[in-house]
Amino acid sequence: MLKFALEMLWTERKKTYGLIISIVTTLGICLLFLHFIVNPYLARKVTYDDMLDFSESFCIMLMGLFILMVCVSLICYSCNYYMKLHAREIGMLKIAGFNQGKVVLYQLIQMIMLMIVSVIITCCLSLVTTPIFLTIVYRYCHIHQSVFYFNFKLFKMLGILVVCILVILIAMQINYINNNSLSSLIKDKYITTQKEDHRVFIIPDYIYILGYFLGLYAMYVGEELDAGFAIASCIGAISAYGLFYYFIPHTLNEMVDSLNLKGEDTIVLGDLALFMQQSKLLIVFIMLAVILIPTFIFSSIHMKMLHIALHIGAILINFVLCLSVVSRFDIDALEKKEHFKNLCKMGLTNQDVKKISYKEGNGFYVVLWIFAGIYILSIACTFLIRASIDLGLVGIVLLEFVVPYGMAELIVYLKKRGQNYELHGN
Repeated sequence: MLKFALEMLWTERKKTYGLIISIVTTLGICLLFLHFIVNPYLARKVTYDDMLDFSESFCIMLMGLFILMVCVSLICYSCNYYMKLHAREIGMLKIAGFNQGKVVLYQLIQMIMLMIVSVIITCCLSLVTTPIFLTIVYRYCHIHQSVFYFNFKLFKMLGILVVCILVILIAMQINYINNNSLSSLIKDKYITTQKEDHRVFIIPDYIYILGYFLGLYAMYVGEELDAGFAIASCIGAISAYGLFYYFIPHTLNEMVDSLNLKGEDTIVLGDLALFMQQSKLLIVFIMLAVILIPTFIFSSIHMKMLHIALHIGAILINFVLCLSVVSRFDIDALEKKEHFKNLCKMGLTNQDVKKISYKEGNGFYVVLWIFAGIYILSIACTFLIRASIDLGLVGIVLLEFVVPYGMAELIVYLKKRGQNYELHGN
């Protein structure tokens, strides 16, 4: 079993690259941020009074927790994509006579090997990233200590994180096997349909729009420009869930039904509505990042440790969220493989299918730029007017968001061009 699992892992190694990158990214980011917890020159003990006062150390701890949550979402997307790529392999194992326990053991062996490889890569990268990270933090906070800080407690906490990630990966794989029949695993085809609304109490779609703008209104009428401001504005992030899961898909479907659209546009809107529903949780994370991080950065100018931690956290969180978006599009391309093939069978050319795929990606980013952009610009304007913050700081914060998502949009475009060309190339 051990030899067979490792041989198959090596044979299909190209399919593991995405998951390894996600694990290494998660471990590397968490290893850096753990310095704010275990590094004696940076760490501050969090007390009950700190929680009540929303102190500097408590905010850093919350930032670390938010980073961990975002990293878990990245791993979940990557693992989902990994499992879909290996669905046929799992189906063949079942046909060969492997029972549930043997299949899980087979996957466990491969996951342990992937984790070992990821940990080795992370440790090697940390020899470069840790000194760079500590150099930036130490210089900003005027701390004169060695930037080569590694201790047992740091790697002990990393080991705990590795075990937790391994448990999540195995749990997801067991759930995937249980929820898919043998025929669906072997066929390697996916049914992509929008989820039916089974809510007992249906909230009108316009309520989510009101909630989104209520969050904007709370920015301008609130007296506080710190935690209270952020909490009030989070109404918009919560409403974003309903916007992307209910309002936008419903609106797009109504446009398809009521407007005299071209066949191509009808397909694009249908695909976009489905993708919006599938990405709802990711959108909530993005909206929370857009609201919380700039707010705390602008209100922590006089707290050096928290201020630099928030800037670093903004870069890391946006990087992970962008990777998650790219992973979500990878899953979407895999699930719609048969959908694109059927479009070709209906008479669409290679260029027509490419155009549909591009429009779906562009449509998602247009909606994202609009809804997230309105909030981050409103937050920036509020602090510029009411707190007289430096315009340069606003520019830096905007770059911390615009650059990663702009790069992610470019990567998605290039991937779509490559994937579609391979699927439907002449």
